[in-house]
Amino acid sequence: MKPLFKSSLIIYVVLGFTALALSQQSSSSEQPQSEVSVTVTDAKGARVPGAEVTVRCLSTGSTAHERTNDKGQVVLKLPKEEYSITATAPGFTWTEAAKVRVQPPAPIHLSLELHPGEKHTDY
Repeated sequence: MKPLFKSSLIIYVVLGFTALALSQQSSSSEQPQSEVSVTVTDAKGARVPGAEVTVRCLSTGSTAHERTNDKGQVVLKLPKEEYSITATAPGFTWTEAAKVRVQPPAPIHLSLELHPGEKHTDY
């Protein structure tokens, strides 16, 4: 009987950790988010594929980096917060949307225009 007890205990412990992990996943995925689409163009209005888009949360300082697709766009899912969103690409200076306030579930559409010049990284 002892082997049965030990294996049952192990099963309960594993099930307990699994339930805890699933509850933590569901609580973070349940946080309301907004879809934020960013289109990066040059000064003539042409879309810039492969541009680097950086999102920085103003309250925490955490950042995320994405690249625009072949249409010069990137779509992000962001929780309620205020963000700085920048874009740059080779041969262009960076441009910024300084205080983007995300209020789920409302979607946000941003257009960031790049201008010729050297890439700056002081953002």
